[in-house]
Amino acid sequence: MDQVTLSTGTQSAIRALQQTDRVQSTNQQELATGRKDPRSDVIAELISRALNDQAADLASTKDETNSALNTIQAADNGLDAIEESLKLARSVAEQYQNTSDPAEQARLQEQFDTIASQIDALAADSRGVNGSLIASDAQDMTVSYGSASDGSLTVAASPSDSASLGLTLSVDSVDAALAQVRDTRQTLDSAASTLAERNNFTDAMQNNLEEGAADLVETDLNEDAAQALSLQTRDRLGVASLAMAAESNRAVLQLF
Repeated sequence: MDQVTLSTGTQSAIRALQQTDRVQSTNQQELATGRKDPRSDVIAELISRALNDQAADLASTKDETNSALNTIQAADNGLDAIEESLKLARSVAEQYQNTSDPAEQARLQEQFDTIASQIDALAADSRGVNGSLIASDAQDMTVSYGSASDGSLTVAASPSDSASLGLTLSVDSVDAALAQVRDTRQTLDSAASTLAERNNFTDAMQNNLEEGAADLVETDLNEDAAQALSLQTRDRLGVASLAMAAESNRAVLQLF
């Protein structure tokens, strides 16, 4: 069987069409995904992945911070309720000090004990994602910032049940318990403020990393759309060129 030999013009036209087809394929992929072809800039692709990994690490750190904030909020809610109970206890203590009637004192003692039990229950129930900071068995909570500096914040536990508050049936005892509860709330609010600021910083860093990663690999859709039109024109010209080359070949063959 005789081998078919294409003319130089035909071969050039075919190669041009093949090249256009490859570029069109890449162009269509970029239009569909909004991302540059990874093969066009391997270094940029690797850097983008590294930046996205760092952003994901920060997101994980923020989850830990949010869990800590949830736990602080639970303790704060519990302290609010405990403070209200202590105000009731103070009223009972005042009444106790102002009466010498044994029966009345017994009734007030029972009422005070009931309030103390309510305080114990409130402290025990004030648990967030990371447990309780004010229950009788509360433990310190350490929150890692997950940054290059390995920074962290330790939120001290402050048991606020009746025994830990040293609560007894006296006005002075209740006043001391109220002061302790308010000090604890102030400390927790300060920690919450620090963690909230850290969250804002983490958000800014995460957004910056994600934007940087996107800038490296995301394509300009307007530019790609313009290129698509240009490639369509080039393809039509290539087809026309191939047809002309084929016609030229036929004309030459007719001479023989």
